[in-house]
Amino acid sequence: MTKTSDLRKMVEADNAEKNLTVSKNKFKSFADSQSWSNDQVIESYRKIGEATTVADETHKKFIKIGPAKRDAAKVLHKKLEDYGMFIASQGGYYSGSVSQTVFFQDRPSAHTTVSSGEQYSRGCTYRKNDADHIVEFNMDNAKTLDANWDIVELSKKDSLYIIDIKKLKSGAFECVWVTIKNKQIVSEKGYVAKIGDMLYHSTKSEKHALDGIKRKHTMNKKNSRENVLNRLKNSSEITMGDVRKLTGWCSAGCKAWVERYMDGKSRAKREEVVEAAKKAKDNGDTYAPRLLDLLGV
Repeated sequence: MTKTSDLRKMVEADNAEKNLTVSKNKFKSFADSQSWSNDQVIESYRKIGEATTVADETHKKFIKIGPAKRDAAKVLHKKLEDYGMFIASQGGYYSGSVSQTVFFQDRPSAHTTVSSGEQYSRGCTYRKNDADHIVEFNMDNAKTLDANWDIVELSKKDSLYIIDIKKLKSGAFECVWVTIKNKQIVSEKGYVAKIGDMLYHSTKSEKHALDGIKRKHTMNKKNSRENVLNRLKNSSEITMGDVRKLTGWCSAGCKAWVERYMDGKSRAKREEVVEAAKKAKDNGDTYAPRLLDLLGV
């Protein structure tokens, strides 16, 4: 496993090199246009000099850790970058350009920035909405996130994308996960408890997550198809609240599922829920098979 400090050294060296490239390109652009004053040229040279010094220093620090650790840092960086791009790609489409960005910073976060883009046409004054879905990882906790990748993968199936995790004494985990709300990606802080391959997410408390996973595990063992069908077989309308009472599924996971597959509707006709569950099942969703079973499909 790579040390977190190694990843930080790599990111800092990479960022410094990018900053140097930007400074050089900016100088070249203005130099070609010959629109700069002498003072601007001098200031640009100064900034390039500073950027060069920082790039050299950070590169030397990264080189000192040795080839094995450098390779390990690169592998972890690529793994998280790919995962972050996947999360960002879950954000919705907008009328203008849509981009995805991944940063390695000092704290985990996810958000969508929306800005005014180009006009729809020459004769229309309205502008399109551009969007950038941004995911930020905490460099200093990347090793812990990687060590608990089994939980990341399980949570991913529930459309709750964990970007930061810390194990607590109780056995539960304090997490930051990303979900989708109104086409935008947002980060939420909460707690996750685990039994086997089953998770329970809570935005309330550590205790709520631990109690929830015990209840969910018990209900999963005791609930029979016959008992469930007695409740739902004649219902023309299904609510997520009804399903939660029967399964013990966590609120956070259900909300994420409803947002993704039901356009945010927590109450719908039976046939709508069945179609949504079939679509979710095709996507590998963990809720879908159980939900279809509850509905007798």
